[in-house]
Amino acid sequence: MDIIKQLQTKVAPTIFTPRAVYDGRKNIFAARELPFGEDGYQEVCLCILAWVSLLNQFSSKCRYPKLSRQQLAPPAVLQKYTKSS
Repeated sequence: MDIIKQLQTKVAPTIFTPRAVYDGRKNIFAARELPFGEDGYQEVCLCILAWVSLLNQFSSKCRYPKLSRQQLAPPAVLQKYTKSS
């Protein structure tokens, strides 16, 4: 969940305005088509600093999620996730 929150608020806020809804697995539902360009996907760099107590220092954990357009979800599915968030 932290990765999705960072992605929407810090890494790519212009893509996720309005914010999308994460289903807790691997799907993000958005109220509009996300601007991924002609290729239909976008890879982003997401680095999170974490305190490692064994090393007594911060460590950077980087991930490179590839976001891709899959299909349009029926409005009923979108309503289910937006009501529960």
